[in-house]
Amino acid sequence: MGLRSFRLGKIRIVYAINEGGGIDIVAIGPRKRIYEETYRLISRK
Repeated sequence: MGLRSFRLGKIRIVYAINEGGGIDIVAIGPRKRIYEETYRLISRK
């Protein structure tokens, strides 16, 4: 899963581009801890 991120002020949006060219939002949260949260979410799958 190739994840990308977009910064919007203090908020970070982590997303992936799917095979059809659409965007799947993985996580949205404060920059301070979003990557730890994202790792926790994707390691459950």
